Amino acid sequence: MSNNTTNGDVKKTQRIAVISGKGGTGKSLVTASIGFVLAHCGYKVLLVDMDLFTGGLTFFLSGLSEKPDRISRGLLDVFADKYEDKNKDNQNNCKIDKIKISHQFVDGNLFLLPSLSSRRRNVSELTISKDVSTLPQIMNILFRDVIGMEESFDYIIFDTRGGSDITSVGSALTCDKLVVVTEADKVSWDTGRILLDAIEDAWNAYCYDDPFPGVGFILNKNVLPPEGVETYLKKIWSAKHITTIPLDRDAIAYFQEDKMPIVEDISCEFSEAIVTGIGDFFDVMVGNSKISERYINLRIKAREKK
Repeated sequence: MSNNTTNGDVKKTQRIAVISGKGGTGKSLVTASIGFVLAHCGYKVLLVDMDLFTGGLTFFLSGLSEKPDRISRGLLDVFADKYEDKNKDNQNNCKIDKIKISHQFVDGNLFLLPSLSSRRRNVSELTISKDVSTLPQIMNILFRDVIGMEESFDYIIFDTRGGSDITSVGSALTCDKLVVVTEADKVSWDTGRILLDAIEDAWNAYCYDDPFPGVGFILNKNVLPPEGVETYLKKIWSAKHITTIPLDRDAIAYFQEDKMPIVEDISCEFSEAIVTGIGDFFDVMVGNSKISERYINLRIKAREKK
């Protein structure tokens, strides 16, 4: 299933940035989980690891790749080469390896653009200034080398670096929807607000002709009564609540073992919250219905075959 089909489910490629005000909130596992759910339902999904300094999503998913060592060029290489290029007018296309994630439940529908290549080049080679004037250059690279692939996919999902990093802001400026992954602490809330303000300021400067992306949030690893936190975040972020994921030690253990919780245990708290929330998110914010029901039915059938 691709966005070129006429089934009516997806009318155009949806671009989504998964962001957070600080690191460690669980963005990479959430991003991978969203990708697995959509791919398992038959949609073509491209995950883009824009955490150029850590590459958590790349490392996590590389264990599921048919050829994890074949990454010869990642996004870090593209950005570093671009910024080191003395010829600012050089518009040569920078090829990035697109890895098919080989897994029985995604059936060739899930792909990854890795942040890091097998070269493991030193991050210091990436000389990106925090000056906002470099945002157009970042956006240009993303639109040319990443968004240019969108005709082949139903969804392009960016996993970004925590904080108000210029690459995170640049990724958000290319997307239709923003998903903030947060924890129930004041640092997450305040830094999340700072990041959203930075994105809005940059949007007004560079994307003023387009409507600002819809914003939703996922409250992750929660141990507090969720209602008050959800209401507070809706107010201070002007965002929709997607789902609240309780602190799930089983899910953490699966992640540490390089396994997908939503594949290993559909009934664990993490899986239930993700699958139900994804269904609500795509119904309300993207216009794609019944994702959660379809995924759950497919997983039930898969278990019955075992």
